[in-house]
Amino acid sequence: MASEIRHILFRPPEVVQAVGDYFRRVGRPVPRGDVLRCRTDGGVGGSPVRFQITIGTEAGGAKVRGRAEEQHIMIEGADLAAALILACRSKSIPLPSKSDKTLQTFGEQVALVFTMAAGTPEIGGDKLQM
Repeated sequence: MASEIRHILFRPPEVVQAVGDYFRRVGRPVPRGDVLRCRTDGGVGGSPVRFQITIGTEAGGAKVRGRAEEQHIMIEGADLAAALILACRSKSIPLPSKSDKTLQTFGEQVALVFTMAAGTPEIGGDKLQM
């Protein structure tokens, strides 16, 4: 049986939405405000994939001197993967249950990568015939 690799790519706004939904679901506080910036980080040369969101919040319900304060959210690893998996489930995107799951970056996008490896028959033994 052949092996399979599946990539599901998320654009930055989709990651922001997935992170917000995930934080609310697990009871983590989500700063209220406008998303000012978001970006991927890592994923090159074996470094972990991270996603940073910068939110402009209002201090005490009013802007300080006309400027919003900035709060940063950094999510990575199992939390980022869980947020993306939750997003897939909420959109009824089928996911393989028996697979290795990893994260990668493709430019600004974050990919949830599923690798399903099948058993490989041995060459030269009784298991492989032509």
